[in-house]
Amino acid sequence: MNVMPLKRKKIKVFGTSDVSVLKRDIQDLVRQIVILRDKGCVLKSGRCGKVLQADHLITRSNSATYADTRLIVCVCSAHH
Repeated sequence: MNVMPLKRKKIKVFGTSDVSVLKRDIQDLVRQIVILRDKGCVLKSGRCGKVLQADHLITRSNSATYADTRLIVCVCSAHH
């Protein structure tokens, strides 16, 4: 029995709809706000990475809290 492997399609990383573009723009702004507010990684250990990211304390799928900066903290890539 000779089985041919399935061809895999590349997964689209970013949506192209208006909503997807707006959500990316919102996340970029939220990230900038949180980095300025927290002035770097909130965990501030000796092993912090260089790339700062916004970490949502409640999942982003919850639309009510999607851009609520009170529920987002700035962490480095090593802690994220």
